[in-house]
Amino acid sequence: MKEIHRITDDTNYAVIEILKNGLRMMENNNDIIKNYHPDYASSSSNLFYILKEGRYKTGGYFVITEDGKYIASAGWNPYHNDTVLLGTRFYVLPQYRHQTIISTNILPICINESWEYHHQWITINQYNHTWYKALSRKRWSHVPLIKHLMPLGMKEIYYTDQWVLELNKESYLKDGLL
Repeated sequence: MKEIHRITDDTNYAVIEILKNGLRMMENNNDIIKNYHPDYASSSSNLFYILKEGRYKTGGYFVITEDGKYIASAGWNPYHNDTVLLGTRFYVLPQYRHQTIISTNILPICINESWEYHHQWITINQYNHTWYKALSRKRWSHVPLIKHLMPLGMKEIYYTDQWVLELNKESYLKDGLL
Protein backbone atom coordinates (compact mmCIF):
# COMPACT_ATOMS: atom_id res chain seq x y z
CA MET A 1 0.00 0.00 0.00
CA LYS A 2 1.28 3.47 -0.95
CA GLU A 3 1.48 6.15 1.74
CA ILE A 4 2.35 9.83 1.53
CA HIS A 5 4.39 11.29 4.39
CA ARG A 6 4.69 15.04 4.88
CA ILE A 7 7.79 16.62 6.39
CA THR A 8 8.79 20.26 6.75
CA ASP A 9 12.28 19.83 8.17
CA ASP A 10 14.65 17.06 9.28
CA THR A 11 13.03 16.28 12.66
CA ASN A 12 10.79 13.37 11.61
CA TYR A 13 13.59 10.83 11.95
CA ALA A 14 11.58 7.85 10.70
CA VAL A 15 10.66 9.52 7.40
CA ILE A 16 14.15 11.03 7.04
CA GLU A 17 15.64 7.53 7.36
CA ILE A 18 13.27 6.19 4.69
CA LEU A 19 14.25 9.11 2.46
CA LYS A 20 17.98 8.58 3.08
CA ASN A 21 17.76 4.84 2.42
CA GLY A 22 15.81 5.42 -0.78
CA LEU A 23 18.07 8.12 -2.12
CA ARG A 24 21.20 6.12 -1.34
CA MET A 25 20.00 3.72 -4.06
CA MET A 26 19.88 6.42 -6.76
CA GLU A 27 21.75 5.91 -9.98
CA ASN A 28 25.22 7.39 -10.12
CA ASN A 29 24.46 10.51 -12.13
CA ASN A 30 26.81 13.38 -11.40
CA ASP A 31 24.17 15.93 -12.36
CA ILE A 32 21.82 14.88 -9.58
CA ILE A 33 23.70 12.91 -6.94
CA LYS A 34 24.95 16.03 -5.11
CA ASN A 35 21.39 17.39 -4.93
CA TYR A 36 19.86 14.26 -3.38
CA HIS A 37 22.32 11.74 -1.97
CA PRO A 38 22.63 11.95 1.85
CA ASP A 39 26.44 11.75 1.60
CA TYR A 40 26.37 15.30 0.19
CA ALA A 41 24.17 16.77 2.94
CA SER A 42 26.70 19.54 3.66
CA SER A 43 26.18 21.03 0.18
CA SER A 44 23.70 23.93 0.13
CA SER A 45 21.97 22.45 -2.96
CA ASN A 46 21.37 19.09 -1.28
CA LEU A 47 17.86 18.06 -0.20
CA PHE A 48 18.99 17.12 3.32
CA TYR A 49 20.73 20.48 3.78
CA ILE A 50 17.58 22.25 2.53
CA LEU A 51 15.41 20.27 4.95
CA LYS A 52 17.76 21.05 7.84
CA GLU A 53 17.80 24.76 6.97
CA GLY A 54 13.98 24.90 6.95
CA ARG A 55 13.10 25.84 3.36
CA TYR A 56 9.98 23.64 3.65
CA LYS A 57 8.75 25.12 6.97
CA THR A 58 6.32 27.13 4.85
CA GLY A 59 5.35 24.52 2.31
CA GLY A 60 6.09 20.86 2.62
CA TYR A 61 8.09 17.94 1.34
CA PHE A 62 6.26 14.69 0.57
CA VAL A 63 7.72 11.20 0.57
CA ILE A 64 5.78 8.36 -1.05
CA THR A 65 6.42 4.88 0.30
CA GLU A 66 5.13 1.44 -0.47
CA ASP A 67 5.37 -1.18 2.26
CA GLY A 68 7.62 1.22 4.18
CA LYS A 69 10.12 1.66 1.33
CA TYR A 70 10.87 4.85 -0.57
CA ILE A 71 9.34 5.28 -4.05
CA ALA A 72 9.37 9.02 -4.79
CA SER A 73 9.41 12.48 -3.26
CA ALA A 74 8.87 16.16 -4.07
CA GLY A 75 7.75 19.31 -2.31
CA TRP A 76 6.73 22.93 -2.54
CA ASN A 77 8.03 26.13 -1.03
CA PRO A 78 7.60 29.89 -1.41
CA TYR A 79 10.17 31.46 -3.70
CA HIS A 80 9.49 35.19 -3.90
CA ASN A 81 6.62 37.31 -2.57
CA ASP A 82 3.88 35.99 -4.85
CA THR A 83 5.61 32.97 -6.38
CA VAL A 84 5.80 29.40 -5.16
CA LEU A 85 7.85 26.50 -6.51
CA LEU A 86 6.02 23.19 -7.00
CA GLY A 87 7.52 19.74 -7.31
CA THR A 88 10.86 20.82 -5.88
CA ARG A 89 13.58 18.24 -5.29
CA PHE A 90 11.47 15.81 -7.33
CA TYR A 91 12.92 12.29 -7.47
CA VAL A 92 11.37 8.96 -8.45
CA LEU A 93 13.14 5.61 -8.28
CA PRO A 94 13.73 4.31 -11.83
CA GLN A 95 11.38 1.34 -11.52
CA TYR A 96 8.47 3.71 -10.70
CA ARG A 97 9.05 6.27 -13.45
CA HIS A 98 6.38 6.74 -16.13
CA GLN A 99 3.67 5.95 -13.57
CA THR A 100 2.77 9.64 -12.96
CA ILE A 101 3.34 9.17 -9.23
CA ILE A 102 4.34 12.78 -8.55
CA SER A 103 1.77 14.42 -10.85
CA THR A 104 -1.14 12.40 -9.48
CA ASN A 105 -0.17 12.18 -5.80
CA ILE A 106 2.08 15.06 -4.75
CA LEU A 107 1.53 17.94 -7.18
CA PRO A 108 -2.22 18.21 -6.50
CA ILE A 109 -1.43 18.59 -2.78
CA CYS A 110 1.25 21.19 -3.53
CA ILE A 111 -1.10 23.16 -5.81
CA ASN A 112 -3.95 23.09 -3.32
CA GLU A 113 -1.80 24.14 -0.37
CA SER A 114 -0.14 26.99 -2.28
CA TRP A 115 -3.19 28.26 -4.16
CA GLU A 116 -3.03 31.75 -2.58
CA TYR A 117 0.24 32.51 -4.37
CA HIS A 118 -0.21 34.39 -7.64
CA HIS A 119 2.40 32.35 -9.53
CA GLN A 120 2.84 28.59 -9.16
CA TRP A 121 5.97 27.42 -10.97
CA ILE A 122 7.37 24.01 -11.71
CA THR A 123 11.11 24.19 -12.29
CA ILE A 124 13.32 21.71 -14.07
CA ASN A 125 17.09 21.64 -13.86
CA GLN A 126 18.92 22.72 -17.00
CA TYR A 127 20.31 19.22 -17.64
CA ASN A 128 16.73 17.87 -17.83
CA HIS A 129 15.85 20.00 -20.85
CA THR A 130 14.16 17.01 -22.54
CA TRP A 131 11.60 16.96 -19.69
CA TYR A 132 10.93 20.64 -20.18
CA LYS A 133 10.43 20.19 -23.91
CA ALA A 134 8.11 17.22 -23.39
CA LEU A 135 6.02 19.09 -20.81
CA SER A 136 5.95 22.22 -22.97
CA ARG A 137 4.60 20.21 -25.88
CA LYS A 138 2.01 18.53 -23.63
CA ARG A 139 3.52 15.14 -24.52
CA TRP A 140 1.85 13.38 -21.59
CA SER A 141 -1.63 14.67 -22.31
CA HIS A 142 -3.17 11.74 -20.38
CA VAL A 143 -1.98 13.46 -17.19
CA PRO A 144 -4.62 16.15 -16.42
CA LEU A 145 -2.13 18.60 -14.90
CA ILE A 146 0.11 18.76 -17.99
CA LYS A 147 -2.29 20.72 -20.19
CA HIS A 148 -2.39 23.49 -17.58
CA LEU A 149 1.34 24.25 -17.68
CA MET A 150 2.64 27.23 -19.64
CA PRO A 151 6.36 27.30 -20.55
CA LEU A 152 8.15 30.44 -19.37
CA GLY A 153 11.67 29.51 -20.50
CA MET A 154 14.90 29.65 -18.54
CA LYS A 155 15.19 31.56 -15.25
CA GLU A 156 17.77 31.67 -12.49
CA ILE A 157 16.28 30.03 -9.40
CA TYR A 158 18.43 29.82 -6.26
CA TYR A 159 21.56 30.62 -8.32
CA THR A 160 20.86 27.78 -10.76
CA ASP A 161 19.53 27.98 -14.31
CA GLN A 162 16.13 26.30 -14.38
CA TRP A 163 13.48 25.71 -17.02
CA VAL A 164 10.20 27.10 -15.69
CA LEU A 165 6.57 26.19 -16.36
CA GLU A 166 3.72 28.11 -14.74
CA LEU A 167 0.39 26.65 -13.75
CA ASN A 168 -2.46 28.29 -15.65
CA LYS A 169 -4.75 28.61 -12.65
CA GLU A 170 -7.76 29.71 -14.69
CA SER A 171 -7.76 26.62 -16.94
CA TYR A 172 -6.94 24.40 -13.95
CA LEU A 173 -10.05 25.69 -12.17
CA LYS A 174 -12.21 25.35 -15.28
CA ASP A 175 -11.31 21.66 -15.44
CA GLY A 176 -12.43 21.27 -11.83
CA LEU A 177 -9.03 20.11 -10.61
CA LEU A 178 -9.06 22.20 -7.44
